[in-house]
Formats: sequence, C-alpha cells, structure tokens
Amino acid sequence: MTGYNSTLNPDTLSSSGVLNGIPKYEFSFNNIPSGNSNNSLFSFYLFSINSIANYNPTGNGSHIGYDEVVEVNLDNSYTKHFFTNYGTDINGISHFDEPPLGITGWVPGNQSIYMKYSSKESERGKTIGVFDFNKQDVLIKKRKITYRNDSNRFNDFLKQKIISSEFCPNGNSLLFAVAIKIFKYSYYPTSEEVTSYDLNGLNPITLTKNFSYNTNNQLAIEQITNSTQSNILQTKYFYPCDNTISTEPNFSILCQKNMINTPLKTENYYNSDLLSSQITKYGSFTSNILGQNMLLPQFIYAGKANVLEKKITYDFYDTSGNLTQYTPESGMPVTIIWGYNKTQPIAKFENATNAQVAAALGVANISSLTEANLPAIDALRNSSNTAIQKAMITTYTHKPLIGVSTITDPKGDVMRYNYDTFGRLQNVTDKNGNKLSENEYHYKP
Repeated sequence: MTGYNSTLNPDTLSSSGVLNGIPKYEFSFNNIPSGNSNNSLFSFYLFSINSIANYNPTGNGSHIGYDEVVEVNLDNSYTKHFFTNYGTDINGISHFDEPPLGITGWVPGNQSIYMKYSSKESERGKTIGVFDFNKQDVLIKKRKITYRNDSNRFNDFLKQKIISSEFCPNGNSLLFAVAIKIFKYSYYPTSEEVTSYDLNGLNPITLTKNFSYNTNNQLAIEQITNSTQSNILQTKYFYPCDNTISTEPNFSILCQKNMINTPLKTENYYNSDLLSSQITKYGSFTSNILGQNMLLPQFIYAGKANVLEKKITYDFYDTSGNLTQYTPESGMPVTIIWGYNKTQPIAKFENATNAQVAAALGVANISSLTEANLPAIDALRNSSNTAIQKAMITTYTHKPLIGVSTITDPKGDVMRYNYDTFGRLQNVTDKNGNKLSENEYHYKP
C-alpha cells in the first residue's frame, strides 16, 4: 500500500501492486513410452505458467510486483519497505523495459501488447529502502540502497529474433518479427546509506557504504564505509585470477575451473591502516566423479595486519563435497555425518574424529552412514567407548523439502519443529512438549 501512517485505515489506501503480466495457466496430461520391453507408457501431468503479453514474462517471480510494502508491529510502530518496480523508484530511476532493436509487421507507436520488449526484469524487485517509524509516525531509522545506473550496462546483451505469423480466413498471412536484447549485466548495489535518529526524529547519524566491482566478472572488490564522524572503514576482496595473490595454493587451477566468485583473501582497514587479514587456502579432495578431484577450502589463516595464524583446518570432505571433519586451531575436532542422500547433516560429534566415530559405530567410513543409523548414533551418548564418552553428540532429523524435524542435544533432550500442511513452521517444542516459539500466518486473500 502507499501513503500509510498509524492514523489511517489501511483498507482506505491504494495498493502499490503492479500487474507485471497476464498469466496464462496451462494443464495437460501426457503419455510417453517408458522404454521397457513390455511397451508400457509413462504418464504424467504437466503444469505451466506463461505470460500472454509483453509486460512481463512471469518467469522470475510473481506476476504482481509491489513498489511499497508496510510491516505493522503490535505496538503500532511500522516499517516501510520500498522496491524497484516498473515506474520511477524512490531514487528517481525508472525500470520500464527497453524498446526492441527493430520490428517488422508491428505498427510503430501502436504496438500490440503481444510484441516483446528487451526485458529489464533483473532490475525489478530489489530492496531500495527500509524506513522504520515509531507509533507516533516519527522516522527513527532510514536505509537507502542505490543500484548501478550506468548506460554501459545495456551493452552487455545477446540478440534474439522472434518471428510469428497471423493467419487470416481468406488464406493470407501476416509476418511479425521483432529483435530484442537479452541483457546479461549484473544489477548490483553501488552504495548504501543508513541514517539513525533520536526518538524525536532529530540528530541524525549517517553511515555510508560505497561498493566497487571488478570489470571482468563484476564481483565486489572494495567496500568503503564513511561515518558522520569522518572515520573510514575499508574492506578489500581478492579473488582467484587476481595476480596479486598468484602465489596461493591451487591459484591457477581455481582460475581454470572458473571458481572465481569467492574471495581468497580479505583485508580490513581503518583510516588507511591495515587492521586485519584473512586468507582461505584450497586443497584437493576426492570426488565421486572418476578421475576428478574437488578443490575445497582446507585452511583458514587470519590475524592482525599481515601477521597471520592458522585458525581452522577443514580435515575431510565426503565425495559429494560435504564437510565431515574440521578442527579449530588448538581446539577439538568436530565430525559431521550426512544423510538424506548426502543433502542434510544428521549428526555432529564435538571432540571426536571421523576415525573414532567410525570405529564406535563399526563401519569403515562414516560416509556409509545414513539417517537409518540414527538410533545407533543416539545410543552412543551412553557408550562405554572411552573416545566417544568425551564427545558431545547432537543429532538431527529432517522432513525433506520442508525443514528440520527434530534436534536432540548432547543430553538427549529433543526439540521438535512442527509444520502445517503448507510446510510452514508452526511451533517449536521442548522435550516436555512446551512451546518455545510459535508462528501464526494471517494472509489476506
């Protein structure tokens, strides 16, 4: 809604929603040969949503977008969330689609709603403002985000030609063609400004963050934070393929494999003085693909200025790339067991190695364990095994595609997560069934 304050009835306000496109829902039943020797058929239902108009493909989200959403608290304080949409946003920038490169058959200035435009859908739906008000309608905190607005971004595109025909009853047909751009640019934030006020909405204190990106793959390489007190905090990020860190282990292989989106090194400065650094060193680990190894984090070094010390070792991964043991420097090893087809953690042993856990459970490798082994794992809390007796064991069960179902702590107390029929978390209960937290959902139609 637009124009909300605590004195107004929300039902009297206009919605900020914009219909991005007219959705077309399709439902079909299909039979295809199964490929079995008995010539049986494989049957399935197919459901799809498409747009029947140019504004806009429904693909990346809802066919309705909102400029402004208000979140009202029980004490009548509220937060206004502002988003990019089609029209002019709070930063004065419009996000309407671009006209096509060329058209045939369509009448210029009188185009049909079916004619495609060069979509700027990637720019819409971004948070650009979060304003917090108290119950007296006084603004007490404001956060504004500005995204890139350079015209050069429109030069990063692929061309697409769309040709269609219209058949007339007299046998004639019309040809319609349109050439559009499929934009590839990253729509990233360039600055963020957070202003806090006192309870009367006065005496603002502002923090401003500015972000810089590299030209090759548009990853953030620098963040500078300026405060009202003129102090400057700076963070620099270094990625694979950055020659300034070419001596790091597996640097060239990371670059060759295009594993370039995670920083290998970060540096933090205060008023140009180097405060701290952190480096992640990668190692080679066995994968489930024959003849292929995985490059995964193996060591993390961190410290003040350039004096770095090893902080953590990632000892082992399974062949799916899941971490199964890590050891903080001068700390206890931690073992993690994965289940549900190696997609979810089902157990954590603090102060026990992979080998110790495997021996206690009578298996050669903990990677062979699944959620079916949870009763045996839970029983280890009362084990006479001297190595396991020193371990703190936490176990987990999950509802696939929904969320965690239970967490059993080292004392054996069970915390349960309960969901409604839509897969939404309803409440969390302790070992005695007492509710620790509860969620209620009141969506208006």
